[in-house]
Amino acid sequence: MCVPPQSARVYFYSLLCVGFFWCSFSYYDTMQTNHKQSDADGGTDEDDEDMFFSALFASLLTVLIWLMCFYRAYLYQRDLAARDDQEAAAALARQEAGVDAERDQEIIMVREQARRAQEERIVGRGGGTRPGTFL
Repeated sequence: MCVPPQSARVYFYSLLCVGFFWCSFSYYDTMQTNHKQSDADGGTDEDDEDMFFSALFASLLTVLIWLMCFYRAYLYQRDLAARDDQEAAAALARQEAGVDAERDQEIIMVREQARRAQEERIVGRGGGTRPGTFL
């Protein structure tokens, strides 16, 4: 089954949001943990600067992993859109040449129906996603 480029785009932007919030939460949680530990040890102002860099480096691996996920999702949605454009251009070229124009029209209609059905599953009729679905 072919995934519509719109679904991949929604996945990409959703991943960006979730990744940003996860990295922010991870940094905040690390700062809070360091702050509590510093208070228990009787910390000073110099410790605040150390806490900042400690939390930053602790979150660095998480951020790098999320960046890799963002990059892969971006490539995926870009490749799907390019493939969709190539298929449409090839169908148009065949139509202009008069080769299997009727068959191409049927394929285009079936793909449009599949895209609409996929979008309905993603967005649902009442807005938002349906319970129990991921996308």
